[in-house]
Amino acid sequence: MEETRNYVRLRGTAAGEPEMSHENHGQRFYRFPFSVQRLSGQADVLHVIATGDQLKPLLPLEGRRLAVDGQLRSFNNKSGRGSKLVISVFAQTVFPTEGEDCNDIQLQGVICKPPVLRRTPLGRCISDMMLAVNRRYGRADYLPCIAWGQVAMVTGRMEVGDTLALEGRVQSRAYTKVVEGCAVERVAYEVSIMHLLEDTELGVRRGRYLGSSPACAIAPAPFSGGLPRRLRSPWTKRKAYRVERVVERGTTINRHQGPQKISQA
Repeated sequence: MEETRNYVRLRGTAAGEPEMSHENHGQRFYRFPFSVQRLSGQADVLHVIATGDQLKPLLPLEGRRLAVDGQLRSFNNKSGRGSKLVISVFAQTVFPTEGEDCNDIQLQGVICKPPVLRRTPLGRCISDMMLAVNRRYGRADYLPCIAWGQVAMVTGRMEVGDTLALEGRVQSRAYTKVVEGCAVERVAYEVSIMHLLEDTELGVRRGRYLGSSPACAIAPAPFSGGLPRRLRSPWTKRKAYRVERVVERGTTINRHQGPQKISQA
């Protein structure tokens, strides 16, 4: 299996004209805002970086419907202004499209900071984590991720160094930060996890996230190549909480026969 994965597919509308970002090996790169509508009607406005050669045939850019395929990249901002970690979509292809809005990302990397598991005032689980995704030449992108509900319960118990493979969307989120006594509006960019992919199941099979009983282990799933399938096991998704409760009540889980009473020696 591949050790890392970083693929982003966006379909949306350019929300502004490109501005100079940086120059590397004689190639100029430009950044422009890109708006993608959610099903709720709210829009995620993301930063897309592309070369001048990619964008020149598409000018003027603002208002144009585009398809962007590429990778999610991180950059350490040392200017002292704005966020210290800048998240952008690095475009490998950009072309016109008339299709519906789309925001898909697949990542596989290593957790590099202890996940934070908490609950909302309404009792819903949230898990925050930082994922390190390697790229060529010994570099890595550090990407903030957030999970909700049952997925949060699984990822919140993972440890630094564990492999996490996921499918989700890249989202923008406005928040207020107090700087020197003044409220400042900021925008955070993060990956909202929708599903765990099969490669994450390796950690679950060790029995560390769904309970200590070896009976919680899941048999390895075959890998058919190509893009990975979603993690379909009910033990790591919809019924993860029920599994934990059953183990606490003194029963063990058999994947095929369901809960079984633990025999008393």
